[in-house]
Amino acid sequence: MHLIAPPLSKYKNVHVDYVRYHEKDQRAWDYAIFHTALIPLDVIQSENWVPASAVFTAEVKGKPLCVLLKRESQDDLSGYNALQVGNRETALQYFIKYLAKDPTNVNVLVTTARVCMELNKIDSAYMYASKAYDLDKTGVETKRVYGMALAYKGEGAKARIIFKEIVSERPDFVMGYYYMAMVEKSMGLNKDALVNFDKVAKAFEKQDPSISAECYMHMGDIFKQQGDLGQANNMYQKASSLQ
Repeated sequence: MHLIAPPLSKYKNVHVDYVRYHEKDQRAWDYAIFHTALIPLDVIQSENWVPASAVFTAEVKGKPLCVLLKRESQDDLSGYNALQVGNRETALQYFIKYLAKDPTNVNVLVTTARVCMELNKIDSAYMYASKAYDLDKTGVETKRVYGMALAYKGEGAKARIIFKEIVSERPDFVMGYYYMAMVEKSMGLNKDALVNFDKVAKAFEKQDPSISAECYMHMGDIFKQQGDLGQANNMYQKASSLQ
């Protein structure tokens, strides 16, 4: 920004601002310049970060280094603004309208899938999540939402594979074990679910006790289902102590 601001300052109708790449759909702008130095590695590796709206792409050995974008629509911004005030239905309509003009925007596809899940529009959520995953098979958030969509569709085995991939690539993403445990619980893989719920519960006891409490509740339910009422009560007591 500090390189382009001075020469553009002479134009009274031009305002220069700094926008993070992952926030580009949530901020107002007409044209944007993005450089790989400030774009997350997993986004670059997906090789789909240059949208069709790119006016110019500077390349090095055939790989995009820097792009100039022209915004196709402000509907993505309107959608995120609607989400901020809790209006999911309005947000969804804006996102659908935006995707008609920019159908390969992974961020908006993922957000649209997430909103559809919150509105219990499972088939639509799966459709948007699948489109995002087809474009981006490396992004953690893309894979997380796709895995959740698979789980909601009842495809637990496929969802479990996705979450296994996430924690294998990003073992520091502890919530990946939580989503995997939820899928395993739904599939009756109780031993695996208990191991993963326990891992998440211990990791979040100080950071976010509510998540730990939820994990202990799930563990209690599993033990109760297995007829081990003593262990079930122990888990429920742990959960209660954290609430």
